[in-house]
Amino acid sequence: MKYIHLIIILFLSIPLLAQSPNDFIKAAEQGNAEAQLELGRCYANGTGTAIDYNKAKFWFEKAAAQGNVEAQRNIGFLYLNGDGVPQNSKLGFSWIKKAAEQGDLEAQKAVGFSYYYGDGVNQSYSTAIEWFKKAAWKGDVGAQEKLVAIYSTEEGLIDWKQARYWAQKAASQDSDFGKMVMGDYYAQGYGGVTDYKESNKWLLMVTEKNAEVECMIGLNYVKLNDVDSALIWFKRASKHGNKEADKMIKYIYEYLNR
Repeated sequence: MKYIHLIIILFLSIPLLAQSPNDFIKAAEQGNAEAQLELGRCYANGTGTAIDYNKAKFWFEKAAAQGNVEAQRNIGFLYLNGDGVPQNSKLGFSWIKKAAEQGDLEAQKAVGFSYYYGDGVNQSYSTAIEWFKKAAWKGDVGAQEKLVAIYSTEEGLIDWKQARYWAQKAASQDSDFGKMVMGDYYAQGYGGVTDYKESNKWLLMVTEKNAEVECMIGLNYVKLNDVDSALIWFKRASKHGNKEADKMIKYIYEYLNR
């Protein structure tokens, strides 16, 4: 499995003043672990030089040997992705877990994904949840969103209260996914009370040309017996291609005499 979305986060953390490997080579050769890490990033990203994963790995390993957690994590992703090395999920997992056990947030989330998908380790949803929670408690939105998905979709693990809890955590950090879930859960009563007004409060935060959300708002207004407001939102959703909204508009005009 490719961890491209995480690789981007990990390798692009380069100081603004860094222009090329020349900015770090002297200190790196003298054994400075931070300089070795940054030099590895330069080669991994192609900052001031051509991308060279072999050189990136060389310098990451130098830093990792001195206990640099980010370097350990980055080596893990090189092996998981097969960048400059033969792809090896087990070896990649071992490096990332080493960083995760030292408290590295991105590594903890990655370990969660490894256990979830069984990539480099035996699949275990319960262990995946443990690692996702480590990252989620530190405020990682991606981990929070994954917990919502697990608790709302995985057979045997359904827990609507937990799903709602983590959705609200993600929503509070401006996650559109979290906001949509909160809107849906208040409308359906999943994990707590049903409250159509509260549902619309969340959904209104993510309406930018989102036909599905616009239709959901319309349905909430129907349940609140506010057909005029419902029509406004159904028409918006219809304009953006939502077929369910088309059906609701037809129903309102034909059966409710509007």
